[in-house]
Amino acid sequence: MCGIAGIVTFNDDRSVDHRRLVELMCNTIRHRGPDDEAYFTDKSLSLGMTRLAILDLRKGLYPISNEKDTLCLFYNGEIYNHHELTDELSGLGHTFRTKTDAEAIVHAYEEWGESCFVRFNGMWAFALYDKEKTKLILARDHFGIKPLYFLKTNDLFLFSSEIRALLCLGLIKAEPNERIVYTYLTGGFVDLEEETFFRGIRRLMPGSCLAISNDEFRIHEFWRMPSISRTISPDGMDTAASELRDVFVDSVRRRLVSDVPVGSCLSGGLDSSAIACVISRLKEEDKESIGGKLQAFFAAYPDDSIDESNYATLVVSETESVMHSVFPTSADFWKDFPELVSTQEEPFGGTNIYSQWRVMQLARTNGVTVLLDGQGGDELLAGYHEYVGFYILSLIKRHRIILALSETIRSLDILIKLLPDVLIQRSSMRKITTTLNEAFAVKFSGSGAGRFRGAPDLSSLLWNDTEKFILPGLLRYEDKSSMHFSIETRLPFLDPRLAEYVASIPLNFKIRDGWTKSIFREAMRDILPNEIRLRRGKVAFATPKHRWLMELSGEMQSLFSSELKSSRFVKKQGILELLRTATERGVSRWEMEFLWRCLNLELWMRQFIPSAS
Repeated sequence: MCGIAGIVTFNDDRSVDHRRLVELMCNTIRHRGPDDEAYFTDKSLSLGMTRLAILDLRKGLYPISNEKDTLCLFYNGEIYNHHELTDELSGLGHTFRTKTDAEAIVHAYEEWGESCFVRFNGMWAFALYDKEKTKLILARDHFGIKPLYFLKTNDLFLFSSEIRALLCLGLIKAEPNERIVYTYLTGGFVDLEEETFFRGIRRLMPGSCLAISNDEFRIHEFWRMPSISRTISPDGMDTAASELRDVFVDSVRRRLVSDVPVGSCLSGGLDSSAIACVISRLKEEDKESIGGKLQAFFAAYPDDSIDESNYATLVVSETESVMHSVFPTSADFWKDFPELVSTQEEPFGGTNIYSQWRVMQLARTNGVTVLLDGQGGDELLAGYHEYVGFYILSLIKRHRIILALSETIRSLDILIKLLPDVLIQRSSMRKITTTLNEAFAVKFSGSGAGRFRGAPDLSSLLWNDTEKFILPGLLRYEDKSSMHFSIETRLPFLDPRLAEYVASIPLNFKIRDGWTKSIFREAMRDILPNEIRLRRGKVAFATPKHRWLMELSGEMQSLFSSELKSSRFVKKQGILELLRTATERGVSRWEMEFLWRCLNLELWMRQFIPSAS
C-alpha cells in the first residue's frame, strides 16, 4: 500500500519547482509508504509516491512503465486478479518486468484503454500518465476503498491520497465546508458526496476516473453498485448459499497473497469470524502457500456488555490462531483523541473507530503488515437489525401480509429493542437543532442535507447505505487508521463479484425467519461454529461510549467551557446543558452521539482550521 501525490500546472510559469512541492506532499504522507519513494517530472506535471511494499519487495520499481516507456504509473492498492490479467496480456504480446500487480494496470490500459478499469478486482487509487498524449488519468476502485482527493484552481491541479498533502503547500486557506458540517452535526453523515469538510477540496468518487490534459478535464463513472433485487422467492436458497460460499472463499483466498505477514482483525461477530475461519480452512488445504498460524487482533472490554472476548476466544480456539488483544480505556481514548482526529483528517461518527485504531496499532507492534477485515458485509447482506423492520415494511407494501406477520413474530426480540430508538429519534433531533447556532441552522435547514436516510423499501436502503450513507465513511475510517500505522487492510466482502451476486439474490434470502444475513449464515454452515453463526446479538468494533461519556464528562465540560472555534456552528451553553443532562439523568443515543460529534468537530477545527474564531 502506498501514498500518491501530484501537481499539474496550467500555465508556463517555470519559476516554481514542482518536483520539490511534490516531495513536500509525499513527506506528509510518509506513513502510508515507509519502504520506498519515487518521483517523475515532465513539462507541466510532477508525480510522486511513497511505497509500502507488499508484493515484489525490491526497491526502485516505481514508476511502473510499459515497454515503450510511454506510460508512467504511480499506484496505491492491490489488484487481486493480476495473475489472470498478466497471463491474458502476456498472450497478447505484452512483456512484464516485475512481479508487482501494478504492472498489470499499465499493460491493461495500453491494451484496452479506460475500459480496463472495470476488469480489475481489487482496491486502488492510481495516477497514470500518458506521455504521448500528455494526459493524466486518475482512477479509484469500485467501492472507494482507497482514497483520492483533489483540488483545482485556475493555475493548478493537485491530488493526493490524503488531504494534508493538499494543505501542506499553503496554496489554499483551510476553511470548513459549512453545508457538509451541517449534514454531519444533524445526521452524523460523512463522506456522502464529492465535497469534503474542507471547502474547495473534493474526493474522486468510487468507481470513477478523472482525465486531465491541456484541453480536457473530465470525470466519468466506470462502475456503480447494481440495483438491489426486490424479488421474494420461495426456493433456491440452498443453491444461492453454495454459490455465495464459493465466491466468498475465493475472495478470501485472493486476499491472502502477500510477500509480508498477513493477519486478521477479529471482533467476535459473524463477518470477521467467517474470514478467520475461512483462512484456517484454506491453510489446511494449502499449508505450503498459506503456512503458519493466523495472527488475530482483537479489542477487548472486560466486564462490559459490549465485550465479545468469549466469542473471539472461541474462534481463536477453532482456528488454532494466535490472538493479540488490546484493552482500550476512556483515559486511553482521551489521550489519543487528538492524534485520531489528525489521522482521520475529517470529522468521524463517534468513538467506535478507536477500537479499530488500536487494533491497527497492535498489529504494527506485532510485525504484521496486512490485515483482512470484514467491512461491507452488513451493508451488502442486510446485517443491521434495523433492516428487519424495513424488510417487514417492504413485505407489507407488496401485500405479503402473512409473510410480514410471520417475520414480525420471529423478529420480536429485535423489534422490541428498535422501537424505543425510533420513537425518540425525532424528538432528539429537535433538541439537537436547538443546540446549533441559529444563523447556521436557518441557512442550511432547507438544504436537503438530510438528517434521516429513509428509503421507500429495503432494497433502496441497502443500496443507499452501500453507496452513500454508511459504507463510504467506514472505508475512510479503515484506510486512515490502518495507513497511519503503515498497515494494509483487505476487505473480502467488497469483491465486486460478491457484491454483484449478492445484489441479484431475493430479499428474503438476506432476511429470513427473523435472521439477518440469513443466506450468509447458511453459506458458512460447517465453517463457522454455531455459537457464532447463530448469534442474534451484534456489536462489531464498538466502544463503551455511554460509560466513557460519564468517565470523561469533566474533561469534556472543561473543553466546551473554553473558547470554541466551532462557535459559528454550535452554541456553547446548549452543549454544556446537554452534557449536564447526560451526566445527571441520561440522554438518548442520538443526543449522546451529537455530543461526541461536537467534541470531534471542535478538535478538528483546532487542528485543521487555524483561522477559525
